[in-house]
Amino acid sequence: MRIFYDTSAVVPLLLAEERSEVAIEYWREQKEAWAWDWLLIETEAALIRQKADSTAWAAWRNIANNFTCCELSSSRLAELRAFNRRLGLRAADAAHLFLFDRLVNRLPELRLLTFDREMARAAQNLALPLHPGSVSSEEPTL
Repeated sequence: MRIFYDTSAVVPLLLAEERSEVAIEYWREQKEAWAWDWLLIETEAALIRQKADSTAWAAWRNIANNFTCCELSSSRLAELRAFNRRLGLRAADAAHLFLFDRLVNRLPELRLLTFDREMARAAQNLALPLHPGSVSSEEPTL
């Protein structure tokens, strides 16, 4: 399966969290990993803030090399802002979802994997394809 990752589904691969086991399972089963290139910055920030050990950083280097990353050009920022006006997501979450929305049109088998309830709800409202392991919009926020 081709999976578009949100940061909430990557950090549990590296740090012990409630969803770590399922995140690792989905990582192993995937065919291709896609992401917005900002995910690299967000994940490293999480590792820094959580004072991750050298094992987590080594795992991150291996995982990061497996992503096909998409850029968000400044020429698309007005389009992103318009996209988020009806969703009301946090800025980075809006950008993840915006890029996924554009990319899934070219790769219809791509699925969004997110453990963020707000993002999952927004994706469902837009009828975007979620990975079956994505958090349900009814589940409590982690």
